[in-house]
Amino acid sequence: MRDALATHLQRTARAGADLCRLLGMTSTWNTTRWEPGSSSDALLPTFRITVKGHVPDHETTAIIVGRLAQHGWNGAVLSREPIFRIDAQRETASMTLTAADNMVRLVLHETPVRLDRTLASWILAGAFEDDETS
Repeated sequence: MRDALATHLQRTARAGADLCRLLGMTSTWNTTRWEPGSSSDALLPTFRITVKGHVPDHETTAIIVGRLAQHGWNGAVLSREPIFRIDAQRETASMTLTAADNMVRLVLHETPVRLDRTLASWILAGAFEDDETS
């Protein structure tokens, strides 16, 4: 089970890094984690990154929307001010790109994974994460 869950997160991390490259963002400081899904037995593999950047102008926005469409993403610019926002979906994933206050944020959600409610709560609590401090 642990390997299968790790594979989900690795796939989400790769998809997020690919999306960053598509958008011209660095993906160095991303996080890929499990987040709560729509029910207590669902986990949502999620890629997040925040980088310094400005709200895209109209020309750059058109380029971003075009690149997303060329790679199978369906979405739209939902707002330009005060917070710039694009939401898009593709196959089993959804993404939100926002920009405000000199920060650009990208969030990618993959298909939720359903587990036993207790196991899902343990995973969200970090019970199965490797200890990264020595």
